[in-house]
Amino acid sequence: MALGVGIIGCGAIAKLHIDAFRQIDGVEIKAVSDVIPEVASMTGKSLGVDFYQDYTELLSREDIGLVSIYTPSGLHQDAAVAAAKAGKNIIVEKPLEITVERIDHIISACRDKGVKLACILNNRYREGNIFIKKAINEGRFGRIINANAYVRWYRKPEYYTRSNWRGTLAFDGGGALMNQSIGCDCLRYFDISWISRHN
Repeated sequence: MALGVGIIGCGAIAKLHIDAFRQIDGVEIKAVSDVIPEVASMTGKSLGVDFYQDYTELLSREDIGLVSIYTPSGLHQDAAVAAAKAGKNIIVEKPLEITVERIDHIISACRDKGVKLACILNNRYREGNIFIKKAINEGRFGRIINANAYVRWYRKPEYYTRSNWRGTLAFDGGGALMNQSIGCDCLRYFDISWISRHN
């Protein structure tokens, strides 16, 4: 029997994940939701699945075992906690949330209900990151006691102005550090400039 998936939030990043889900054997998108009715309708109709403006309707479905959340970052907690209480396993786009307290609330709700929780941190398995992690594990830098990293990833103003939540403290956690840097590939976007070690 296929794993039924529900999509909460049908914005730009959701399209990439929807395409990925559709390529996995044994997985079937059952329904989508978005607070903008036209977006929910367009996405649902394009996939041939049910669509909702209120995600709680999606969460009430017994044929959905996994919920994938792509709402603005500062709204992840509400959807994730509701999904956990509905007994759904959960995937959340990065960042998991915008404060430690909100993240802890999500984790606690998932533990209480015994559901699985995953966060999309898509660069963790890039070749450069694996190389650095392996070098650290092998002690090639000695015992690291300090490291500095510079994120050289620029977003044009249009990136923030084409959405009313990006770059805001309430919904984006403040901008680039919370939402962009968390997903960077350290070799492509980080300049590891200094490492202090003691052998």
